[in-house]
Amino acid sequence: MIKFKPIALMLALGAFYCQGAFASQVTLYGKIDEGLLVGKTRHGDATFDVKSGFTAGSRWGIKGVEDLGNGLKVGFILEQGYNVDDGAATSSTLAFNRETALYVDGGFGRLTFGRLGTLGFAQSTGILRGAIFGVTHGASGWASGTTSLHFSRVDNAVAYKTPSFGGVTLHAMYSNGTNTDDSKNKWSENNHYYGLGALYSSKTLSGSVIFETIDYKGVDEKTKEPLYHVTIGGWWQIGMFRPMAIYQY
Repeated sequence: MIKFKPIALMLALGAFYCQGAFASQVTLYGKIDEGLLVGKTRHGDATFDVKSGFTAGSRWGIKGVEDLGNGLKVGFILEQGYNVDDGAATSSTLAFNRETALYVDGGFGRLTFGRLGTLGFAQSTGILRGAIFGVTHGASGWASGTTSLHFSRVDNAVAYKTPSFGGVTLHAMYSNGTNTDDSKNKWSENNHYYGLGALYSSKTLSGSVIFETIDYKGVDEKTKEPLYHVTIGGWWQIGMFRPMAIYQY
């Protein structure tokens, strides 16, 4: 009997996953972000380009949720990025490069697994506030710069969000593979991501405090030191206006 217990457990988890896959509420969604970019350098020719993803990456996705009763829900998110100007996927190796998430909701909060956006980035698990310029082209983007002001997406991740306490939720995330190839390596040879954060949200005010680090224990260990981020940001809705502020150390 002992030898069959792991098999029974795997079958039970597989049945649980299939129930989530055939969710009772399934939504097909997307976003198209397209613009015209005109450039002219001194002594150079003027350029005129159609560019996809100025304020947000163009994407399409499928998400669903199944109510299991007793306050318990299971859901999934599959999201793919693409370029409007040529129709190409933003990744040639990943079927859903923006997010692939399976989560469980309950009175304990939300537990999410998959390829996720970090706490200081975006996607369903991100809590960054105050980044007014998004990921736009050029130096005004929050993602621009040689060192990058955020960690983006990570594979083999698990994230936890607590229930809301007076508008405040606490968040934690861990990834055993920040690179796509990390799943092929031993645990000690991967780059590991760790994140902790707190988010306050109301109709007129929202702010977050986030601590993040990547240890670079994988292939970058000899060339990169561990990188630490502390990010504080928020916005305040005043009528038609929304002032934003953000600070990072």
